[in-house]
Amino acid sequence: MLHQLSFIEQAPSRPPISSLPILPTLPDNPTAIVVSVSGGLDSAACAIWARQRWPDRSLILWHAHLAEMDWPHTDAQLRDMAAPLGNCRLISVQAIYALNGEITSSGANGTTLRRLHTVRDGDQWCGPAQDDDPAAILTLLDFAWKARNGQPPTSKLCIIF
Repeated sequence: MLHQLSFIEQAPSRPPISSLPILPTLPDNPTAIVVSVSGGLDSAACAIWARQRWPDRSLILWHAHLAEMDWPHTDAQLRDMAAPLGNCRLISVQAIYALNGEITSSGANGTTLRRLHTVRDGDQWCGPAQDDDPAAILTLLDFAWKARNGQPPTSKLCIIF
């Protein structure tokens, strides 16, 4: 059974937490514990919480590598976080997309997930993905230029105050 936790407080306009359904009891002996980590404080707190909740279980720290967008110290920060947690495996993966020749309903160029590239697996550093295909999308900036035609993801939203 999959469980996802939320550490975000409810907005004032939402019902009080006491009226919301109670989270299911978390398993004492899960088969896998995966914590998505960015290198920031919030995900570090989640990793610490998971370690405290399951002190004897192996943790997988999963990082979505953002080529050319991650801070230069992100990988070192993640390794420094993993070491004292103990019994955990740090995996960094980069998503590679490609243009698929379709146009979306909003007028953007359609994309398809081409592959996942392992950037780091434990102590093994493989580095960011490389691809000679001009249709490949390796970075968020590439995504904005190629798939969104230079438009930010919110360019078609209209906010009225």
